[in-house]
Amino acid sequence: MSTQLSNLRRAWSWRLVRGAAGLAVFASEAAAQVAANETLRWNTVATEASAAAGSDPLTESRLLAIIHLAMHDAVNAVERRYQPYRSAAPAERGESASIAAASAAHAALVALLPAAQAAADDALTAAVAQAGNDTRVAAGLATGRAAAMRILALRKDDAGVEGTWQPGTKPGAYRPTPPENLPAFLTRWGKVAPFALRSASQFRPLPHPALSSAAYAADLAEVQAIGEVDSSMRTAEQTEIAKYGTSTRRAAGTALRARSHRSAGSISGKARDCSRC
Repeated sequence: MSTQLSNLRRAWSWRLVRGAAGLAVFASEAAAQVAANETLRWNTVATEASAAAGSDPLTESRLLAIIHLAMHDAVNAVERRYQPYRSAAPAERGESASIAAASAAHAALVALLPAAQAAADDALTAAVAQAGNDTRVAAGLATGRAAAMRILALRKDDAGVEGTWQPGTKPGAYRPTPPENLPAFLTRWGKVAPFALRSASQFRPLPHPALSSAAYAADLAEVQAIGEVDSSMRTAEQTEIAKYGTSTRRAAGTALRARSHRSAGSISGKARDCSRC
């Protein structure tokens, strides 16, 4: 009888251990999912704020890149899974990665787009309320702010000053095109320091063929044939690519966030992946 009781106790003990381990794994995965979703939430906050401010797509691309780099380095300081974009001292173990991401995004967004202060404050308050205000949260807030300040300092004055631009007059030189005949847009953008490339010219294509060449004539005919409104040559994929290139960042970001939502991944991975949102 005593042997049977002993075996029963051991069996129940193992069940409790396995149950506790399962709960721990579930809790860990749930926390990781909450943290990963925080990066997507801030991408939405930033995109909506940028749209409300009437930001152009190029300026907004810089805004989102800086925000996501700040979130990446903040989360990486806590989880230490990747090489940081900007070297920094690692955070203390046990800090909240989701709050670090939220704090970094908040600090970067407000610095780059002051008009977004109210929306950013509301989003950060909601994140803190969800996480619970404890020492882990306070530490995460500090880590996030520090990461954002490092990225902002690194990218300070990287966009240069817009200069004057005169349309070209020679064959092949750019000039305004009908029907709007708008001037060239953000002509300084080619001088903005790249975020990942060594230089802006690292992967530039070869110069276009001579205007009098057969190759130029063939390329021009191809562009005209594919670019026509009712083109029979353009594929559905090419149409989608064109729409993406001319759509608002809000619409494009929504599509990319949906893809990121469907993919499994950690907060570090989503902070890296959704920089394209």
